[in-house]
Amino acid sequence: MNASKYLAIFQNKIRGNEIPKNFIAYIEKGFRECLEEGPLTGSAVCNLRIVLEGGKHHEVDSSEVAFKAAAQGAFEQAFYGGSPTILQPVMNVEVTVPTDKTGSLMSGITVRKGLVTGSEALTDLDTLVRAKVPLRNMFGFTTELRSITQGHGEWAMDFHAYEEMPADDQESVKKQYVQRRAREKKLEE
Repeated sequence: MNASKYLAIFQNKIRGNEIPKNFIAYIEKGFRECLEEGPLTGSAVCNLRIVLEGGKHHEVDSSEVAFKAAAQGAFEQAFYGGSPTILQPVMNVEVTVPTDKTGSLMSGITVRKGLVTGSEALTDLDTLVRAKVPLRNMFGFTTELRSITQGHGEWAMDFHAYEEMPADDQESVKKQYVQRRAREKKLEE
């Protein structure tokens, strides 16, 4: 995984004293706070570049708070215009099963929206199956594997990459987030 591709970069391209330097720090802080809890799911926002190209300040009315709020407002306006998408962690999964249970295992991986990437016979009795599966779909897998193999299967997983979540799943996750936020607001009242 190349971690640098998940960064959020802030660039200041202002020349001269259009905006005093002390305010630029608050502009960046406003953007960075927006990145900590994104509007789609409340998760961190990544894979974007923010470029400050200009602005104005007023000797009397400008303040750090005002510039921070302006940055947050600009983020809100620009965010949805950038075609945001939800990323999900995808895992490398390796499962060893009795050979006669390989078909059932592969079906189970497919149901979990996984992609079988290969298999190989380890012995006459056991097969190793490799797959890529979204982490959120792996919950309950141990129970399913025990059921399929009568307790004779083993599995392991490690991180593969962040990948775009399918559109239908994104809509479901966004809806769940909106519902959760509504419940939280109701509790605050």
